[in-house]
Amino acid sequence: MELFIVVLLTVILYKVARAFLRLPGERADEPAMDGGEALRGGEARWYGPSECPTVQSYSVPGGLVYIGRRLPGSSGGNDAALIDPDLDAADEPLPPSPPPGPLTYRSASPALRGGYLAWLSGGRRSPDAPIAFVLLFFYGLERRLFVDGVRRPIADDERTAILAEIRRLRALYGTAPAFRGYGDNAIATDWALRGGHGAPPDDVDFTDRRCAEPFLALMAAHTARGRPVPGGMALQWLLFHGSALPAPALRHPDLFRSLFLLRYGEKYGDGLVLHGSRTPLRITYRGASPSMEGGVALRIPSLQNPFVLRAPLRGVELLAESCAAELKPYDDGLSRGVAPDAPEALALLPAELLAAASVGETARNRLSALCGDGPALVEIGSVYEALGLPMPMGDGIENAVKELRPLLGALGFGMAPDASLHGMEARAGSRVALYGAPPDGSPHPEFAVLVPIVRLGALVAQASGDVTDAEERVLRDVVASSDRLTPPERRSMEAFLLWCLGTPQDTRRLRGALRRLPEAERTPLSRILVAVASADGRVDPEEMKRLGVLYDYLGLGKERVASDVHGTTVPEGPRERSAGEGFGLDRDLIRIRQEETRRVNGVLRDIFEEERPSEPAPLPSAAGPHGRLLAQLARKSEWERAEFRALCASLGLPPEGAMEVLNEWGYAAKSLPVLEDGSTIYVDTILAQEVLSHDGTTATHPAP
Repeated sequence: MELFIVVLLTVILYKVARAFLRLPGERADEPAMDGGEALRGGEARWYGPSECPTVQSYSVPGGLVYIGRRLPGSSGGNDAALIDPDLDAADEPLPPSPPPGPLTYRSASPALRGGYLAWLSGGRRSPDAPIAFVLLFFYGLERRLFVDGVRRPIADDERTAILAEIRRLRALYGTAPAFRGYGDNAIATDWALRGGHGAPPDDVDFTDRRCAEPFLALMAAHTARGRPVPGGMALQWLLFHGSALPAPALRHPDLFRSLFLLRYGEKYGDGLVLHGSRTPLRITYRGASPSMEGGVALRIPSLQNPFVLRAPLRGVELLAESCAAELKPYDDGLSRGVAPDAPEALALLPAELLAAASVGETARNRLSALCGDGPALVEIGSVYEALGLPMPMGDGIENAVKELRPLLGALGFGMAPDASLHGMEARAGSRVALYGAPPDGSPHPEFAVLVPIVRLGALVAQASGDVTDAEERVLRDVVASSDRLTPPERRSMEAFLLWCLGTPQDTRRLRGALRRLPEAERTPLSRILVAVASADGRVDPEEMKRLGVLYDYLGLGKERVASDVHGTTVPEGPRERSAGEGFGLDRDLIRIRQEETRRVNGVLRDIFEEERPSEPAPLPSAAGPHGRLLAQLARKSEWERAEFRALCASLGLPPEGAMEVLNEWGYAAKSLPVLEDGSTIYVDTILAQEVLSHDGTTATHPAP
């Protein structure tokens, strides 16, 4: 009983003392301080959504404001949002523009305070209100949610009302990017603070940089369910929390994004897997209010932190650096003044990006029209026209033709010949076989064996002047029977065959190359060549002559040709095949080809590969009698040995020495001989013209 009396007297004395010693700002004649929620550490109150406080002559329907004389902010001084009733508020015209920097109620002029209170009194609806008023009001909402609301949880209905007000204001004033971003950040952070439960708010742009911190909660909630991180989320993580992107990625963000998503899928499949830790996730709320300088640290116990290890983000950073390196050639091209949509610039893009470009689609349609459903023999000029490129002229034409291959490949097309597949490069002024869906990567070893077989077969078939249908058919059957080739490899070989048959072939480089074949491989190759020559039921004199040259190069002796041809099973005339007969003679050839080409290994590929020095050697002078000899020889590709000797004699040159000098010139120019020796001497007329056009210095092997 005595204890009760002591407590009662203490309470009475406290109330009496408080009545006589009332603190400033708590006078009974100030209705603004009636009601509301008193706050710890200050002389201010928070008015909730159902209250209507009054400041001077202005009522504030719907509350959601702090009113009082003292409410400390994190950076010292009063909070920017605090409405101090002792400060003057004048009903005057607003200044033409608010003062620079964030507006606080204390720093505002009387006219601005009056305008702000009038806006609050009108229900915060005026569409013409300065955005500074909206932000000043918003300062109070974010303090309520993330400062006072964290110290002491607020009721759900109040939280719902605050979020609804932010959304309403965002709809009214969201054309101001700064406010929309801050509003999104507040809504997203509130969702994160409640543990990221449920679906994330679908009206929030988590890719806005102001949402960088709640984005971490979005990722943590995603990975907590055991889901891999998709490419778009990984890229956003990189942009928000990774190291700075390289310049090409910054200058071409759309291209970088497309390439990053592609390479991310190639590296991580369904996505990178992040594992949680025992550490709760912590994020920082970086608000609009200047009173929240440095941000407000928030702890989310219900979400594990999957970002403890640095290695996963570093892996994404390295991938981004690799993608930027892929874009660097394109970026460098633009820095040289090339137009971004020009084909020569698009050719510098990774193939996957070029395929999506609009100009690439136009070029693709034009190329499709050129080659249709299968390979087509077309002029190189028409390929350039389809790509929207000018036909190169002058000294750079050869390199320009080489650059067609990667550009065509990027668009999903190939051409034959292709140095990487067929060991030969297309030449300016010639035709190429254009086709769709070329091989990707190194072809099967059998592809390398078929290349010289197809070219040698075409060389034999062309000997009589015209390639017969039977000869062409048998070579096509050879390609068709190669069951080890993939469909893209078969298309490439069919295109190469079309080019070989439609372009005059020559025997340059054959003599030395064929003699390098192991003896065990020479006879199988000779049998294939005889079978091609016999395909139309006869072997005419020109074909016999051509076979003799090749037999001579193989070291088998020309005298064997007649017996080998006679020993081949050949019908008495061109043989027609019935529907039920199958391949007939072609089947015999295919059997031979399948048996013998298994023995003819990849050494055959060396016959036709055009080896070129990395730095072209200086061409020797083509002046003097050797130059005059070469000029006469360049008029046609084949000379009888007697004709060659007569030309040399007319110029006072020994035939063997003259041939040696001319071939050295060819090797100095292109690592190729100009002349191929034999009973018939073959001239590389294109190389001869190139040597003749050179006006360089004295030859390393001067003419005698």
